[in-house]
Amino acid sequence: MWFDDADSMRTALKSPETAATAADSSNFAVAEIVTFTGAVEDLLA
Repeated sequence: MWFDDADSMRTALKSPETAATAADSSNFAVAEIVTFTGAVEDLLA
């Protein structure tokens, strides 16, 4: 997922949709889910 800024990401991660996704995570065929976050900087611009 991409967000315009950190505040937008924090808001989205508190949403009912994110909560529903987390609740459904046991139905994924993976042992665990790990999330990484970071800023993207365009060095060629």
